[in-house]
Amino acid sequence: LPGAGSLTDNGVGVIAGQFIPVADITSGLLQFAPAANANGSGYASFTFQVEDDGGTSNGGVNLDQSPNKMTINVTSVNDAPAGTDNTVTTLEDTAYVFAKADFGFTDPNDSPANNLLAVKISTIPLVGSFTDNGVGVIAGQFISLADITGGLLKFTPVANANGSGYASFTFQVEDDGGTANGGVNLDQSPNTMTINVTSVNDAPAGADKTVTTLEDTPYVFATSDFGFTDPNDSPANSLLAVKITALPLAGSLIDNSIAVIAGQFISVADITSGLLQFTPAANANGTGYASFTFQVEDNGGTANGGVDLDQSANKMTINVTSVNDAPAGTDNTVTTLEDTAYVFAKADFGFTDLNDSPANNLLAVKITTLPGAGSLTDNGVAVTTGQFISLSDITNSLLKFTPAANANGTGYASFTFQVEDDGGTLNGGVNLDQSANSMTINVTPVNDAPVLSGSNDPSFDHKTPAAVVADNAITITDIDSVNMSSATITITNAKSGDFLTYSGVLPGGITISGNNTTAITLSTNSSLANYDSVLKAITFNSTFNGAGPNRDINWTVTDDGSATSNTLTTHITITPVVLDLTGDGIHLVSASASHVTLGDVTGTTILNPIGWITSGEGVLMLDSNGNGTLTQFNQISFASYVPDAKTDLQGLVAFDTNHDGFLDAGDAQYNQFGVLLANGKFESLSQLGINNISLHSDNQAQLVNDNVVFGSSSYQGANGKSYQVADVGFTVGQVNKGVALQTSDVLLNPNHLDFNNLADNKSPDSSSAASHSPVSVAVDAPTAPIQAPQLPATVAGLSAPVSTETSPQTSSHSALSLVEIAHIQAQITMEHIEH
Repeated sequence: LPGAGSLTDNGVGVIAGQFIPVADITSGLLQFAPAANANGSGYASFTFQVEDDGGTSNGGVNLDQSPNKMTINVTSVNDAPAGTDNTVTTLEDTAYVFAKADFGFTDPNDSPANNLLAVKISTIPLVGSFTDNGVGVIAGQFISLADITGGLLKFTPVANANGSGYASFTFQVEDDGGTANGGVNLDQSPNTMTINVTSVNDAPAGADKTVTTLEDTPYVFATSDFGFTDPNDSPANSLLAVKITALPLAGSLIDNSIAVIAGQFISVADITSGLLQFTPAANANGTGYASFTFQVEDNGGTANGGVDLDQSANKMTINVTSVNDAPAGTDNTVTTLEDTAYVFAKADFGFTDLNDSPANNLLAVKITTLPGAGSLTDNGVAVTTGQFISLSDITNSLLKFTPAANANGTGYASFTFQVEDDGGTLNGGVNLDQSANSMTINVTPVNDAPVLSGSNDPSFDHKTPAAVVADNAITITDIDSVNMSSATITITNAKSGDFLTYSGVLPGGITISGNNTTAITLSTNSSLANYDSVLKAITFNSTFNGAGPNRDINWTVTDDGSATSNTLTTHITITPVVLDLTGDGIHLVSASASHVTLGDVTGTTILNPIGWITSGEGVLMLDSNGNGTLTQFNQISFASYVPDAKTDLQGLVAFDTNHDGFLDAGDAQYNQFGVLLANGKFESLSQLGINNISLHSDNQAQLVNDNVVFGSSSYQGANGKSYQVADVGFTVGQVNKGVALQTSDVLLNPNHLDFNNLADNKSPDSSSAASHSPVSVAVDAPTAPIQAPQLPATVAGLSAPVSTETSPQTSSHSALSLVEIAHIQAQITMEHIEH
């Protein structure tokens, strides 16, 4: 039998010595089968003897007596090779390069075994990319062993993808045995190649960010401020820390109260606990005030080449919003003179705003406490505690401190204040100085002028040659001086024969010059009482001829500090007579309300306002020239016609030739009397229907709108009715000053003026010029005939057209006072106390 393979007859193994009938052979039942996959030349052999059908009869030999050898060569036929299922692993984002061994090639059924020739890709992976030499592999493609060993067959997972069993494909190995004689060179059953992709940490990402904090307020960082994301990892990793790459150049960055250094990692625990903080420098602010750079770190680690740190630094910008810081004022001491208001200026409060950049401006000053002395006013109104004084009021000089009259001293008064700026209080800002400052006011003493007071209008007859005391009511007061150094007493409008005299021994070393003249001067320092006694003893001697202008005696004193008093004027006056022509009484207005000045009525530039009468009055005038013009003083001044007359009503007695107590048609010169009208025309008494004027005054004095009414009488019109006549002293005001009193006589109609019901009802003693600041008007007699002037518009506006009717009830005339119609030399002396 053969030593290899199997020899069978009809499927049954042949045994040695077995005869195989020719029928089986011809039927193909005798077969030799080499062992599976065995081959070779001389693979097997057996010996045999052929037997014929001659039989053995007769000693026949039907069997070959020498065995023959049957050698069997088995020609090799390629058997399919085999691959092996396999699982390979690559890192995330890393291509896997296949090797020959990865396919598990074997060729166990070929001997010798064939070699791997190629790999057929039966199916391709569903994810990732499968390439051979950079070209995508397609299903059914054969990958040569050369490409495999050349590292050209690769699988690349999708970026950032990973996972166990991430992808797979099937393959069949092919050997180099070929297919001759029905050989099979391709594995008949595909194998599976599974690819695991191991996760590798991808770098996380931060984001640039701008955060905002208030001035002087730390910013506490939160994890969200760093914009952490991990988009390339699935699942995404978490924030582990923040690396501070570069520090801010302004302010301070701290972690748990310790300054951060460049390169320091700040744990997420510190961030979430509020330990990472940025604090701007005190009072600093601004957009983009500071910045630092950072890199976020995740918790994915660095295994397998993972990257846990953002590879590009991000920028954190910090804006610091300005918050108003309190401004500051400064204690200050200012100085003013006694009796002089101090006007505060912006600079007095020492405003600064050092903690704001740019600095804010002063808005107001809060008065925290008031001064204990003097008065603090804003725009004339007393300031109250807590009041805010606007910068506008300060710069417009409306905030003032006025010491009490005549008070002075170092540290005389003080108040406290707080300055307020215009920065507002938004975001908790503070616009008010938190500590009050003190404003101290020193008041420098100033010598106060002495003050003269007296009767102004002493009661005596200026036409008698007898000497009389000029003013025994005169008094000197001086709040800060006890000595006087000089005094002057002068007569204004003096006539020849007028003079002043002091008789007796001068006290206290006082010396005198100009005695028995119209101007006396006292000298040498002496007590106030000594000077006072001398002034009270000065006498006035007038010319025996009382005709002429008013006399005024002016008095001044100077103290030992060289301060001169007010000028006290003692008036010695002669006044005209004014008549009511309309029957509605004589209506007087004060100097402050009249809008008429001495200049208006004299044609001069004298601006002093004077008291006035309203429309419907006229001035009594003696037309001694017969031409209706005023040429002599005694045409309107009648006191000079009677030696003892003190007023013009008394002087008119000289014209009462029938001695009936009236100026009427029975008197010799009645027809020479008339009234000078507002329009400058003269009309006689008969033309105006005035029958008689009573010369009897009731001597009842009153004060009406600052004009003095010394007494009243009446006159009778042609209709038989009585009209008012009065003695009046007009007021003369100071220029831009208060009202002053100047005595003159005005006639009022008592039927139309109830003296008992006047708003201001005072006697001359209580309301004479001594209680006012006097202005004297001295009137010189004209030296040449003059025409009564036409009133200017400011005065003429009070007038109505002249009526031709004679009834006083229907006539509408305006009054002209003495100062309006005479050629006036006016000397105005205003009382003024110098401080």
